[in-house]
Amino acid sequence: QVAGKCTYPNNIGYRLTLTKNKWSTVVSRIAPGCYRQIHQMKIVLAHDRIVDLFTISIDIMKDFIQHLASLSCLPTPTVNSALDDALTHLDNTLAGIAAALQVEYIGPYVGVETLKAHAMVVRAHEWQIHHFTWSMKICSAVAEANYRAEWPAQGASRLRKQRIVKALPEFFAGYTAAVQAANKLDTPAGQRLAAINAQFNHG
Repeated sequence: QVAGKCTYPNNIGYRLTLTKNKWSTVVSRIAPGCYRQIHQMKIVLAHDRIVDLFTISIDIMKDFIQHLASLSCLPTPTVNSALDDALTHLDNTLAGIAAALQVEYIGPYVGVETLKAHAMVVRAHEWQIHHFTWSMKICSAVAEANYRAEWPAQGASRLRKQRIVKALPEFFAGYTAAVQAANKLDTPAGQRLAAINAQFNHG
């Protein structure tokens, strides 16, 4: 494997990985402490190659968003490895957007036994002890839990994944509205969010 780093206009970092002679991407924000390590590996890549890879990463983003948007229209979304991959890409993408915007949003309920038991929440979650990271997580919505993060979307149960996919149009509409209310929709990350929302709520 060979890895490199490039930046988009909003200066969010993206990790690029070459595996089995094919370029693939993990579209995620690289923590500040990782920049030095990634920079050291960047020297093995030509600058134009990194640009090409970033273009590929944008294409991959469009593909998994379109896949999720299509599934969200189905009465019962199919749960398989393709969905897991798409939800993983979504988790990484939302982490970058949420970190850049830093706008909290309490989204749709996605409980299984009781609908209002869990919700899709964007905030600085304590995903690791004493370490807060902006992202979207499935959180306990009971009052005493204070929206404690419990799973990433791709780590939820089969039935909950179906609820999550069906809730994505409402989630993106509400998150976009919250960002607009915070006067951050005109930022690069806000525009990226708006573009994703348009794919789920194009009507």
